[in-house]
Amino acid sequence: MAHTAQASVVTDQDTVPVIKVAAIEKGGVVRSAYGYLTLTAATAGQTNAFVRIPARARVVGIHPHMASMGNGSVKIGLYRPNDGIEVDSDCFTAAMALTAKTGANVMDAVTPANLALDIASAFSTAIGTAGATSDVEFDVVANVVTVSTGAATAVGVEVRYVLPE
Repeated sequence: MAHTAQASVVTDQDTVPVIKVAAIEKGGVVRSAYGYLTLTAATAGQTNAFVRIPARARVVGIHPHMASMGNGSVKIGLYRPNDGIEVDSDCFTAAMALTAKTGANVMDAVTPANLALDIASAFSTAIGTAGATSDVEFDVVANVVTVSTGAATAVGVEVRYVLPE
């Protein structure tokens, strides 16, 4: 039975000769990095790096596990490791409310086209502007947008990503 519609990744593999598909799009093992945010006495603009992942990773999810911290919010983005220079402060999540989270994916700012790309490709313009084209890793960082009115709580966040096969 023939398919009536196929994505280019499938079509490319059906051609003769086969067109090689980028390994990052083909898939691979999902890996995860788990880190903690400490948002005690947070002020607007404060940043908190919680995991470091390879530039060649394709991020598939950001999953916080937390109790409610009131009505505050954070955005989640990329920064250069060690020096804290912003690459893109809200490339993953534009404004995550600090309400209770039970592990659901909160990535809401990534375009569908960028979901299929590794970090280095998806955010190449921002990486170039930040002078980070030779960086092999990036920090995933929460940036406080609105200060929480609730009790300070340690927030566990899992970042799931795929590396090329």
